[in-house]
Amino acid sequence: MFFHLNFLITFAPMKQLLFFIIALFPFTAFAQTPIAFSYDAAGNRVSSQIYIQRGDSLSQDADTQRMTGWQVTVYPNPTHGHLVVKILNWTEDVPCTISLYTLTGGEVIQTKVVSESTDVDMTYYADGIYLLQVRIGDESKSWKIIKES
Repeated sequence: MFFHLNFLITFAPMKQLLFFIIALFPFTAFAQTPIAFSYDAAGNRVSSQIYIQRGDSLSQDADTQRMTGWQVTVYPNPTHGHLVVKILNWTEDVPCTISLYTLTGGEVIQTKVVSESTDVDMTYYADGIYLLQVRIGDESKSWKIIKES
């Protein structure tokens, strides 16, 4: 009994350390995800980018930008065909359009938004870089969209 008690007393700090490491591990596993923020001249955050590890390369998965009263998220980027545009807090009384342009300025798609989530089908368009513009009322924001096969 004496040896057993002595054993527990001797290794009690190690148990606490082991418990601390195990408890901390889930938080440190996600701490390595790179996040980039963009700010305007006044110091307000205008966009954030979260990079998610896929295999050996990093890719930009989603981009969220704030517009007056709304939060617009576009994903996945790069896309293989279907792009989702989500507009939080959007209501039908505010006119909203989504347009997709080529780099030469040619309009490829223009659609009126009818719900908070809109699917933009780019399946049959050539691979390359496009410009997505979301216009809500008098305000507009743009995203660079990469289409891959």
